[in-house]
Formats: sequence, structure tokens, C-alpha cells
Amino acid sequence: MMSPFFDKTFTVKRLTQSGDKSSYQSVSVDGACMLRQAGAHLTQINGLQYGELWEMYAAAGVDVRTTDRVTVDGVDYTVKGVRSDTLGGADYTHILLVKKTL
Repeated sequence: MMSPFFDKTFTVKRLTQSGDKSSYQSVSVDGACMLRQAGAHLTQINGLQYGELWEMYAAAGVDVRTTDRVTVDGVDYTVKGVRSDTLGGADYTHILLVKKTL
């Protein structure tokens, strides 16, 4: 189990539609995760500048989808990709995040 490495918590918000208005609503709060800046190669092949792409690792089966918004330590990110994976027999979810800029 990778949970001893999960040293941060995150919130997931998903775009919802109500009539002709859309807004982001929380779908998950206080999930445990590990967050790290993506390497230069991964950032480059995703067409981003170094410092914009981040990798988040969370429990297997976490409800996160591409285009969701994730907040970690008060910083907002947009989900670029989600993949389930296994390392040393431990299942986890690997999430690519783009740091939102003002």
C-alpha cells in the first residue's frame, strides 16, 4: 500500500450543468495524495512549460476525471490525465495536473 507516502490532502471539483449555467461542485474532499512536479521530459511532451505540469498519486479507484479541478495546499490544478497503475503489488491512481495560472 502506498498510503504512507500520501502526505497531502486534496479536493476534487467537477463541472456540473444546471439549466443553462455550469459551475464546479465538490465531489471529493480530504483525499490523501502525494504531489510532485513532473520532470522536464514529461512536461515537454505534454506541450507545457517546466513548472506547469504536476504528478499526483492517490489511492486506487479515486473518483477523478480529466477536466476536473483539484486543489492541493490551496493551489488549483486542472486534471490533464488519469491512469490506474500498480507498483510492487500496490494499486494506485496516477494523475497528471496542470497548475492553473492567473
